[in-house]
Amino acid sequence: MPRQKNTPDEVILDAAREVFLQDGIGASTLKIAAKAGVSEGVLFQRYGQKKVLFFKAMRLPPPNFTEAMQASNGCANHLEALLVLVTSALDYLRSVMPMVMLVLSHPARQEIFQAHTGQAHELLFEAFGISRLFREFFDQQVDLGRLRERDYATITGILFSTLLARALHEQIGLDHHDSAHAWLKTVVEVLID
Repeated sequence: MPRQKNTPDEVILDAAREVFLQDGIGASTLKIAAKAGVSEGVLFQRYGQKKVLFFKAMRLPPPNFTEAMQASNGCANHLEALLVLVTSALDYLRSVMPMVMLVLSHPARQEIFQAHTGQAHELLFEAFGISRLFREFFDQQVDLGRLRERDYATITGILFSTLLARALHEQIGLDHHDSAHAWLKTVVEVLID
């Protein structure tokens, strides 16, 4: 198959992401180039170094919570509504956890992250959309009189960290004897009731 001269970055980054997820950090740039339908030289012309290609390819996709927000609006109470949102957030974290683990295990991670001191690194920035989702939900519930004023910023942090830990535990095979739904329900009740 002839190689395209103007292959969009998205095609190259999708191919790189797939190969990195399959083969790990040591994935061959030759294999990435073949998957993308470009020459290996094109990869280095566009990205300069393999680590730059890696970190661009591993940027997390943005979460889409539109359906979850709509579904939560139809719930009978705030606990059911929050359960819909945390379920959607956990599903998102499960889907991106392989990428997160690769990013965190890359030897150049510290160098890349230090370049972004004081802000969430752009690679992991999309995951913080979950925190925004929860903060907006809590603000809305307080405004509606369904929840009392509390430190929802801290509760949001605890909730996000708990979901992140569950997604990581599932990814590395730690056994959970409870169903995810039952666990999520307990988390919501403990934090909000």
